[in-house]
Amino acid sequence: MLAGFLAASQTVLAAPVDVYILTGQSNSAGTTSLETSYTPGTDPADAVIHIFWANVHGGPGTYPPVPFGTSANLFKPFQMQQGGDGSPYFWGPEFGFARTLYAGGRTNFVIIKASNDGGGNTLWDKTTFETNQAAGPMWGHVSNTVHTALGVLAASGQSFNVRGLLYIQGEGNSTTEDLIAGSRFSQLYSNLMAAINSTYPGTATGMCAVIGEIGASQIDAQNQITTTQQVAVAYSNNAIAFVGTRDQPLKSDNLHFPKSAKLEIGRRMANCFLGRPTIVSVGFDAVTNVIDATSLIFERYVPDTNGLAGGVNLDVPDPFTGFGDGANGQPRAGLLVSGSAGSVVFADYYGTNVTSDIACGQYNFASNGFPADWADSGTSVSFTFADPTNQTSSALVSAVAFEIVSPSMSNNVTVSIADGRGDALYNSGVITNGRFGFEAHAAFSKVVTSAVAYVTLQGATNVLWTIGHITDGGVPDMTWNGWRIPSGYERWSFQIADPTQRGANADPDGDGALNLLEYAMGTNPTNRFSVARLAGGWTNGGFAVWFQRSAAADLTWYVEGTADLSTPASWNTLAIKQDGQPWSGPAAVEETDNGSLIQVLVRDPDSSATQHYLRLRVTSGYEQWSYQIADPTQRGDTADPDGDGAPNLLEYAMGTDPTDKGSVARLEGVWTNGGFAVQFPRANADDITWLVEGTAELTAPVPWATIAVKHGGQPWSGSAAVEETDNGSGSLVLVHDPNSSAKQRYLRLQVTRP
Repeated sequence: MLAGFLAASQTVLAAPVDVYILTGQSNSAGTTSLETSYTPGTDPADAVIHIFWANVHGGPGTYPPVPFGTSANLFKPFQMQQGGDGSPYFWGPEFGFARTLYAGGRTNFVIIKASNDGGGNTLWDKTTFETNQAAGPMWGHVSNTVHTALGVLAASGQSFNVRGLLYIQGEGNSTTEDLIAGSRFSQLYSNLMAAINSTYPGTATGMCAVIGEIGASQIDAQNQITTTQQVAVAYSNNAIAFVGTRDQPLKSDNLHFPKSAKLEIGRRMANCFLGRPTIVSVGFDAVTNVIDATSLIFERYVPDTNGLAGGVNLDVPDPFTGFGDGANGQPRAGLLVSGSAGSVVFADYYGTNVTSDIACGQYNFASNGFPADWADSGTSVSFTFADPTNQTSSALVSAVAFEIVSPSMSNNVTVSIADGRGDALYNSGVITNGRFGFEAHAAFSKVVTSAVAYVTLQGATNVLWTIGHITDGGVPDMTWNGWRIPSGYERWSFQIADPTQRGANADPDGDGALNLLEYAMGTNPTNRFSVARLAGGWTNGGFAVWFQRSAAADLTWYVEGTADLSTPASWNTLAIKQDGQPWSGPAAVEETDNGSLIQVLVRDPDSSATQHYLRLRVTSGYEQWSYQIADPTQRGDTADPDGDGAPNLLEYAMGTDPTDKGSVARLEGVWTNGGFAVQFPRANADDITWLVEGTAELTAPVPWATIAVKHGGQPWSGSAAVEETDNGSGSLVLVHDPNSSAKQRYLRLQVTRP
C-alpha cells in the first residue's frame, strides 16, 4: 500500500519590494546639532535595508530647492546623510523605522527620503506649486525624488509597491497654515498617491500614511493647533495613522528631537505598518472611569502594618501573586508584579500616612539616614497581565492607568508598554510624578484594542519613588480595562515577529507548512528546518500512517483514505479527533505521549485493498483564520479589511485572503448538460454552513428557496445535484439548478456560522 500526498508547484518570481517615503521639516531631516553624541548606533538592519535620499534647504523663493546632499540617484545601505546649517549629519526617524520593520520580519523594503530643514506646509502644496513653483518647491522636490527613485527600481527590473508615506514636522506652520494642517496633509497624501499611480499604475493604490506629531506641540500653542488638525484628519481616514511625540524629550532649543526620541518615533511609525497598535496618552480618569475597569488599591491587598510610622509592609520574592490570589480577602485580579531587585516591596515611606505602595529606586536607605532594613523593588518594576485563575496564562488589556509619587524630580521614570510577544509598543520620555493613563488604539482604524500584555516602569538609581496613591482615599493605585484571555492559537502565534504573518494560512518561515499545520504538529513556524511529516508504512500486517501532534485542544484532526486519486477523489474519514475529544472512526488509533508532543499511529482499516492513499487534514475555526488580519477590530464576520467587497466570513468560507484585495472568489453562473448551474470554491471549514438558494423573480419580498445545503463537514443535501472537485486546499463546487424548465432563474450563495 502507498501513502500519497499531492503537492502544487508554481513559478517563483522575485518578490516586489515595499517602498516607504519620508518627508517633512527639520525633525524629518533629523538635525544632529546641539548633541555631542548624535550617531544612531548600529543594527543588523543597517547593512540590509537601502535608502535613497535628497534632502534640501530653504523655504519659498527657490525652485528647485538647494540640496544639502543626495545619494547620487542610488539606493545605498542605511547611513546618516550629509548635514548642513550646523548639523554634522542629518538622520531622522528612518533608522528606528527601518530597524523595527526589520526586527518584525520585514526585510524586503527600501526608503525614499526627501526632507527639508524647515518651512510651513505650503511648501508641500501641489496647487501652490502649479501656480508658482518657487512658492511650493517641496511638492515638486518630493514628487521628482520619488519618481527618480522608483525609476531606478524599475530600470533594474525590480517590481515594487509603495506602502507608506511618513511625515513629521519640526518648524511650525504660520497661523494660516496651522488651521489647514489636516487638509494640507490629506492633499499631499492623495496627490502623491495619484502622481505615483499615473506613472506606475496600481503601485501606490494601497498606500497608507503615518503622521508624527509636530515637535514641541506640548509647549507651543500654535503647534498644538497643527496637532489638533492632523489628529482630526487621521481619525477621519482609516488609511492615515497619527503617532504622538509630546512625551519625548526635546533638545535645548525646545524644538528638535535628540537621537533617543528620533529612534522611538521611528519605532512608533513602523509599528503602525506591522499591525501593532499605537499607544495613546488618554489620562488617568479616562481609564479608571470605564465601566469594565479593574481598579486596585494596593493597601487593601497588602495592609500598612506600620500604621502612621514608615517602614516595609511586605517584601516578597518575584513575582508577587497576591492580586491574583485575592490576598487579604480581596477580589482576584489578573496581575503579576516583579522587581528588578528580585523582590517586590510594598512600603510606607511617607511618614504620618497609612498607605502601602510599591517602593522603587534601588535607594540606599542607610546612607541617607533611614533604617538599614528598609528596602525597595529596584530601579524597575514590571507588571504582567494574567488569568487570575491560572496565573501562568497571560492576558491582554486595552488600557492601563497608575500613579507615580516621588519626593525627587530626578527619578527619570519612564514607562514601557509591550504586546503579548514582548515587542515594545511604547517607550515614553520621563514622566516623573503624577497620574497617567494609556490606551491601545488600532493604528489605522483607531478602534480601542486589547493588545497590552506588559507594563514596565523604569527609573534612576538611588532616587526613591513609589507606584500608588498615598493613602487609600478610594483612589486606585492601578487600573486597567479591556481585559481578555488570548486563545491558544493566538498565544502560540506570538512567537512570530510580524503580526501580519500570524494567520492560520500564513507561512512565515517558507517551509511549505502553513501556521495552522505547524500549530497542530508542534513545529516552529519561524524555523524552516522544524518540520513534521506524515509517514506511511507496513505494520502488524497492515498499512498505517504516523505523525506527531501538539496537545492543542482547539483543532480538529482528520485522517482520510481513498482507493484512487482520480478526479474527483472520494476521501473517506477513517479517524477524527475534535476539540480535545478522543479519536473516533473505523481506524484503530494509538497515541504515545513523549512529554512535549504526542506520537500518533493510525491503522488503515481497509487491509484488503491493493492500493490505498491516506492523508492528514487539520482544520480550525474562524477565530484562528482571522489572526492573519493585523487589526483586531477588522476580524469580525462582516468586516472587509482589504476593501474588495467580500466580507471576512465569505473570504473564510471560500478560501481567499482577507488582506489581499486581489484574492477574490466569485459565484459564477454556467450552462452545463442542458441546464443552469453555479460554481464557486469552498474552503475546508467545519464551522460553516453553505446555502445555495434559487428564485424565479427578484420582486420584494423575494421568495428564495434552498436547493442545496452543506453543514460543516457533512455531505451536501437538498434537491440540487452537487459535484465537488478537490483542489488541494478545498473544493470547487458545482450546483445544478433542479428547476431546469424555468425561463428565468436567479441563484445565490449564503454562508453562515454558529
